[in-house]
Amino acid sequence: MSANPQDVLVETDWLGQHATDPNVRIFEVDVDTAAYDQGHVAGAVGLNWKSDLQQHPVRDLLEKRQLEQLLGKYGVTSATTIVTYGDNNNWFAAWFFWLLKYYGHKDVKLVNGGRAKWIAEKRPLVTDVPTFGRGEYRAAGPDASIRALRGTRRSSTSAHPRSTRASCSRPRTSRRKARNAAATSPARRTSPGRPRSRRTAASSRPTSSARSTAARASIRGARRSPTAGSASGARTPGSS
Repeated sequence: MSANPQDVLVETDWLGQHATDPNVRIFEVDVDTAAYDQGHVAGAVGLNWKSDLQQHPVRDLLEKRQLEQLLGKYGVTSATTIVTYGDNNNWFAAWFFWLLKYYGHKDVKLVNGGRAKWIAEKRPLVTDVPTFGRGEYRAAGPDASIRALRGTRRSSTSAHPRSTRASCSRPRTSRRKARNAAATSPARRTSPGRPRSRRTAASSRPTSSARSTAARASIRGARRSPTAGSASGARTPGSS
């Protein structure tokens, strides 16, 4: 059963009322982390989506162990309510929400409107960076059912091994269309300087039956032609 939207998308009013709850951890995830330094929701931890939420040097999701270390540093446990918001219309705050669900965290909330809505409503901002005692966080998952990988085909309920194989080649229908398109393209047609294929050259030659028919027609025409008679020595009207 899917979660109630009211349980995952909360308003700024809710955040204002619960920001200081001991079991709540707030994370501001920004592209421009200088915004966090200028002011943020009281109790919020600032995360840089590029340096804190990615592997290095390869750009990929944090490993399970890396997420455990990150959240444990801020006293988060599996029972903690994590609330996230950020700049750019919650662009990477929403991504952080997904990352937490991917690793099985149960109670995660996204603030509707993000940082921009909080500021537009003239709500208070602080510059103090909160400190928390270190905790022991254990992630679950990962839940591969909510992640789509480029170049792979979603496995079906079938247990056939081919159903889980990565689809790196084009489907047969696509390959057939590609061959047909190549065969009819202008580049495939005979052009000056390009020899015709044997099949094309052979198809343009007359058959033996066609040559025989042409020869008989030529003989009949020669017999009926007056010019043919003159050539054979026959007299024509007016000749001496």
